[in-house]
Formats: sequence, C-alpha cells, structure tokens
Amino acid sequence: MILGVDFSITGTGLAILGDNGATDTCTIKPPKDDGTVQSIAERLTFIADKAEAWSDLARGDFLVFESPLHHAPSAHRGKILGGWWITAARLARAVNDSALVVSPKTRAKYATGNGNADKKAVLEQVRARYPQFVVRNDNEADAVALVAIAARMLGRPIDPDLPETNLSALQALNKENQ
Repeated sequence: MILGVDFSITGTGLAILGDNGATDTCTIKPPKDDGTVQSIAERLTFIADKAEAWSDLARGDFLVFESPLHHAPSAHRGKILGGWWITAARLARAVNDSALVVSPKTRAKYATGNGNADKKAVLEQVRARYPQFVVRNDNEADAVALVAIAARMLGRPIDPDLPETNLSALQALNKENQ
C-alpha cells in the first residue's frame, strides 16, 4: 500500500493506493485551537491520530509526504512544522521509515507539468488523470499526486502516458531526499 499525505493544520489530505489497486481518499479537518500550548498540541495530535487510524499502515507499506511550506505565515509556522513532524514521525514509524518527501513544486510539476501551478490546476489535472480516486478537494488532489509519484518511483506507475514535462519533476526527487 502507498499512502500520500498533504499535511495542513486546516485540512490534511490523504490518499491510498492498495496493492490490489483499491483507492481511497480522506480529508482530516481538526478542531481549531485557542492558542494555548495544550490546545495546539491537541489539534496537532488529532491530525496524527486520525491519519494513523484511517490509513492503518503496516511494515512494508510506503509513505510519501509533501514537505512543509517554509514560507508559511509566521503565526502558523510553528504549528505547521510541529504538526508535520508529529504526523510524519508517527506514520513513518508504522512503515519502518519507508518514506519519501516531495516538495510542493515537484508535486505540482508532476501533476500538471508546471512547478508553479496553483491548487486549482492540480485539482483539475488529478481529477482528469486519476479517475479511480474520488477527489473532493485540493488537499486530496495533492495526496493523490504524491501517491502517483511514489507508485512510479516504486516501478508501479498508475499514469503510464504521463508527458515528459511532468516526468521531468522526478529529477528533483534525488536532490530533495538526500
């Protein structure tokens, strides 16, 4: 199984591609926090707990995460990075650290052929290219694109006719994961 994770403190997108070809998607919408340390910790733990329970990962499964945005507004940067690491560590432990981290630009280029594509363009391309997935929003679209990248990297592409422009996004993965 491959699990794609597009982490967000407002709506984390998840997508699964099972070994048998089965697919599923989900968006985790955590409760808002009130700014206290305890409330923020509960919000971030909620995301990790739900992702872990929904995905039911096991050793031998593969995890692909979108790297966090480093230009997030300063008021939320700590929450985003903290939540990303909590969720990534929890899920990576379940798969014995079989994980790939993909930048937002690489994900966008793989999905659309343009590394600067906006969320709407990615959503449209993912819905058109991967009809086997039910994609309800841009968070899930990003997660599906991550799954497609991992499937290709593992030698099991789900998009055999992907244009060369899109495939060129994979050249950045070796640099990103060193």
